[in-house]
Amino acid sequence: MIFNYFHIEELDIARNYIIHNDKINLKNVIYDSLFLESSVCSTYWCIKYFFMASVLISVIVVCYREKERRLLTILILIMAVCFVPVKYRADSGPAWIGLCALGAATCILIDKKLPVFNHKIVKIIGIILFICMLRYKSSLPNVTYIVQGIGFSILLLVISSSGLLKKLLSIKFLAKLGQLSLYFYILHPLMWNTVTYYMLGSVKKEVDLPLALLITLSASGVIMYFGAVAMDKVNQKCIRILRR
Repeated sequence: MIFNYFHIEELDIARNYIIHNDKINLKNVIYDSLFLESSVCSTYWCIKYFFMASVLISVIVVCYREKERRLLTILILIMAVCFVPVKYRADSGPAWIGLCALGAATCILIDKKLPVFNHKIVKIIGIILFICMLRYKSSLPNVTYIVQGIGFSILLLVISSSGLLKKLLSIKFLAKLGQLSLYFYILHPLMWNTVTYYMLGSVKKEVDLPLALLITLSASGVIMYFGAVAMDKVNQKCIRILRR
């Protein structure tokens, strides 16, 4: 399964965007980096929306961090603007911006430690809703993204007070991975379609494919980890500047 997944889904993208040398050059890399385009890596189409959402939410949080109700109201308004007319849009960008606002609102509610989420019946209902929403499929991908995003938010809210979750998050390694998870998500397509693709092609000439895949993914994971750490440091520095 892992070999089929890796070759069919990820290496197909690599063949389309990496194996043709005219597709990869410094000009394209610089252009994509400056203008958040996806000519080098097609799966990066969503990065510009993550960036816009990050800037928007960061500014709102800095301006209203002492006024939680107003902050939550603004985040809900952003979700309404992005979610309500989504069925009439072919572009998934606004849906992703709305989901980022949903994530920010979920974090605020978790920090408030609302007692309603401590009740067992609420936890059970929340988990059932999560399962139903996770299984939901719509003919419109944007609607599916939104429903499943809401489902994950509900799950996070009802398990946030879980003793087991707190114990897991108290493990520094797991807490660090959680902190870097978004950066892993942002980096993994580019990593797989460049470093992993070329490395696998070279390593599998020397050893069997299973071992070559293990070596390649391990090496790529280490490189991606240090890339995520670097991105996190830049992000934290930007946050400190905004809070001055």
